[in-house]
Amino acid sequence: MRIGIDIDDTIATTFEDMLPHMLEYFHLHENELHYEIGGYYQNILGISDSEFFQYARKYYDPLISEVGIKPNCKEVLKRLKEKGHEIIFITARSQKTLQDPEAITLAWLKQYEIPYDKLILSADHKKQICEREKIDLFIDDNIRNCMEVSTSGIPVYLIDSVMNQQDCSCKRVYDWLSIETLLESR
Repeated sequence: MRIGIDIDDTIATTFEDMLPHMLEYFHLHENELHYEIGGYYQNILGISDSEFFQYARKYYDPLISEVGIKPNCKEVLKRLKEKGHEIIFITARSQKTLQDPEAITLAWLKQYEIPYDKLILSADHKKQICEREKIDLFIDDNIRNCMEVSTSGIPVYLIDSVMNQQDCSCKRVYDWLSIETLLESR
């Protein structure tokens, strides 16, 4: 099976690890966040795209290099690879937010010893990438991405987070062990 997987907030603890810095930078308190809107960080923070990208270009490189990994993710991905599944990371990480998205992402994957077969960066249109790569299952934390990919008939797992509590017809999963159990039952 070819499994397409997002990185930030799907395998990496990006938002939760970067949130304290973003709150301080934008002079916000956590009770001022707009989780009900969901979507991208700028929606939740209540800032413009240009404000967010200005912040990202200045601080993302060092911060994103230090984010953690979701519990059990590394172990589950290793077992999936051992069973012959292909892991294809499909991430929107790009030069909009990072100086060298490839180098930073490869270093992070190496640091955590994450197994994978392919890395696709600057993935703004994940539906088309999933179709082109013949993805059999897609895993992401972003409702919009999940809904778009699901219109191709590709099964989708939406990783639950505070940022995606809106209604969604995609299969919601709560952790990597649940994903592994669901895959074993396919």
